[in-house]
Amino acid sequence: MMLRSLSVLLPALVVGLGSALLTGCSNAHDRYGTPPRAYEARLLEEFSAADRDGNEQISPEEFRAGWPDQDVTFETLDTDGNGSLSLAELRAYAEWRRIANAPPGRRQN
Repeated sequence: MMLRSLSVLLPALVVGLGSALLTGCSNAHDRYGTPPRAYEARLLEEFSAADRDGNEQISPEEFRAGWPDQDVTFETLDTDGNGSLSLAELRAYAEWRRIANAPPGRRQN
């Protein structure tokens, strides 16, 4: 009887625990204190808003007119020098800035 009860309860426990772990991981903060999904969603939203012509590149004009962080120059972000900003270039800069601005205890590996 005891073994039968365990055989019913054990799978439910495993499923419940696995579900809790997955939920916790999706809301987890990375080592710099930022929820990764929220960080990525915000970057995509800002990129889409600045990319007014929808060509998946931000021109110097689009950057000056619509990029929220004007503390950095277009030329600094245009790492490949092609005259436009890709999402990858902005993602790299945003990641660097996020790490640089992290609390001192969280910057270490």
